[in-house]
Amino acid sequence: MITETLVPTSLANDLLFKEVLSHPDNRDKLIYFLSVLMDLSEDYLKNNFKKVLYESILLKTKVKDKAYRGDVVIELNNLKINLECYSIFDKASFIKSLSYVLRIYSTGMERGDKEYSKMDKVIGINIIDNVNYDFMEEKDYSKVKLVYEKKTITNTIELEFYRLDKIRNKTYNESDKKMQWLKFIGAKDYEERKTIAKGDERLMELNEWVEAYINDEHTKEVYGKWAEEIALNKGIRVGIKDTTNSIAREMIRNSYSNEEIQKITKLSIKEINELKEEMK
Repeated sequence: MITETLVPTSLANDLLFKEVLSHPDNRDKLIYFLSVLMDLSEDYLKNNFKKVLYESILLKTKVKDKAYRGDVVIELNNLKINLECYSIFDKASFIKSLSYVLRIYSTGMERGDKEYSKMDKVIGINIIDNVNYDFMEEKDYSKVKLVYEKKTITNTIELEFYRLDKIRNKTYNESDKKMQWLKFIGAKDYEERKTIAKGDERLMELNEWVEAYINDEHTKEVYGKWAEEIALNKGIRVGIKDTTNSIAREMIRNSYSNEEIQKITKLSIKEINELKEEMK
């Protein structure tokens, strides 16, 4: 039985990220964040903004209940955005994000009020951490478009991925707002966010809001309500990782090459070498 729950302090935590960015208090911060990520003007986003769809798992009877077709879905005129954050990102996560944008797109088809060629564009924006899937290789940013017979399917379905585990170690100048905001999300706590936010009024305001939210007694209470189920869900992921590491160790004992181990387990060469060091 879990008797005490610490609310996560980093926005890289998928639950805290969604609770904060979807909150009505932070609507202006959400719009600005999208503007810097997507290279769109704030005015465009404000003028075309319709609504945000988000179901907080903290208010549900079951963590996995979901009526909406995505996580944080932002509806604009002629554009829908599914905003996701993954504390751990693997192949299943990639498939999940792909399925979300397809479901969002297909919902428009179900209405029957548009020609398929005029459907709203759908973009899945994914902030990802602890990546255990090699589709991005060593890049910190990747864009994926759905393709059929080497041709992009119109210009309507797109996935974007931002790797916090790569971005944390990068330097940036003050004019690079995209990098500043992503490093802010990847920061571990209030003090680190405060340092990164310096000079950006929105980030400084958001940092204070997050700190107040984290320390609010009601927040602690509702997080506590889900502590065991959330821990169980994370435990399943940890169990999968432990199983992968066990397979890798056995292959190391049997003198398989790093490349062979990587092919089977999908671990990075760095992770394999770390396991080898542990086994010495």
